[in-house]
Amino acid sequence: MKIIKKLSAFLFVIVICAALCAPAFASETDSTTVEDEIMLISDTSESSYETDPTATTSSGQTGTTDAAQSAIDTQSTVTPTPSASQTITPIGTTSSKISVSAFNFDYVTETRYRLSWTIQNCPTNVYVRLYVTTAASGELSGTELGAMETGANGMMYVDLPDMDCGYYHFAIQVIPTDSDAIFAYSSESFFHTNSDRAEELTGVIAGMENGKVYALWDGGEPAEIYVYDADTKGLISSAAYTVSPAEIKIPSDVKNVEVGVASYSYSSGRFTPIACSEVKSSTVNVTYPEGDVTTDALMPIKIEAPNRTIKVFVNGKEDTADEKVGDANIALSEGENQVCVFMTDSKGSTIVRSKNITLDTIPPAITLIDDLTEYTTTDDAIYIKGSVEEDAELLCDGTEASKVGEYFCIRKSLNIGMNTIRLSAKDAAGNESSYVMKITRTFWTSENKLMIPIAVAALIILVFEIYMLFIRGRGKNKQ
Repeated sequence: MKIIKKLSAFLFVIVICAALCAPAFASETDSTTVEDEIMLISDTSESSYETDPTATTSSGQTGTTDAAQSAIDTQSTVTPTPSASQTITPIGTTSSKISVSAFNFDYVTETRYRLSWTIQNCPTNVYVRLYVTTAASGELSGTELGAMETGANGMMYVDLPDMDCGYYHFAIQVIPTDSDAIFAYSSESFFHTNSDRAEELTGVIAGMENGKVYALWDGGEPAEIYVYDADTKGLISSAAYTVSPAEIKIPSDVKNVEVGVASYSYSSGRFTPIACSEVKSSTVNVTYPEGDVTTDALMPIKIEAPNRTIKVFVNGKEDTADEKVGDANIALSEGENQVCVFMTDSKGSTIVRSKNITLDTIPPAITLIDDLTEYTTTDDAIYIKGSVEEDAELLCDGTEASKVGEYFCIRKSLNIGMNTIRLSAKDAAGNESSYVMKITRTFWTSENKLMIPIAVAALIILVFEIYMLFIRGRGKNKQ
């Protein structure tokens, strides 16, 4: 009997020790934080799994035009006629006492001019260089036409080189022998027409809106665009080998320009400049839908342009599907779109109204590092790691999940048995996608299965002890 009791006590101690040591066989708790996991996602994204979501789109709403779109551009044809005699006022000097007090030019032929000047406080002799340039201010630039040694008064005939058509200024540089050089640009300009260049393009119209110049011409051939400050006639922007319709950004402080559109084939052709300004109008307007993103492939617009010829361009191609008066539907392409409406009256004055809008019908893809569609684990929690479109809103079982850029890492607790987890994403256009995971958490593992024989042994010992107590009790009763 004593041996049995000792054996029972020994087995009982083993059971207690095994029970206390069993957690050591279980998997260790992951101490990695959610933030640490997010930082590692980009390094492991090559083995990701991407969803095949079903899109849910939201419809767009027709709205009114933005206040910034109320600016109107007018244009008129400018007929450049060179003056027989122009007085050019110096606009830049140095600290030297020498200055250019007079600078005159006379038109002789299309390519020849007579320049004369007077230099105040001039030494016995100075050296003079003469230039022709498209600039109206700034550092001295341009093409040198000639140079000579002169006194206070001088004159020279200059021949223009083979130049593009357009506005030009003359400039003079005075180089004394005993002081710094000075220079001056002309405050007046002249328009140069090169009769050897290609003929003017036809159907040229231009308009101005919100710091941008828009130009349109017939034929579809590439052209060179020149934009001049209407006040100084200085060239402020140009673009070579541009297709119709063209868009050129100009400085925000420039409100009046003249635009030239010339054919371009090795050299630019002739053109007549068109004056454009930003003005307001209560009778001419285009109403676009509000917002910069839409899911509607047909964008409704309203055009108000009485007695004007209307042309609508989408991504550089003319839209001829609908009548462009009153309400119209503009077909958009997936991605970014630029819509330009040109409205021209009988005098050639053009108003431009444009809008940049993105057509987005593709739901945001949810990409996971690990495939968790059907997954089994013994852990009490799981990390869901992956990426989604940066601007998309991400929810996990209806609760917003945090992201770092486009990456996310979500820690989700698991119950014993089947766990269904749903990720959903919604982009700025209203497109939605989802990813559903079915994760099973089991209790028995290869480690805690060792508890089965221990538990059986403990049960046998318990039954044996109860039986022995029962036998001893009966023995005492008999005594």
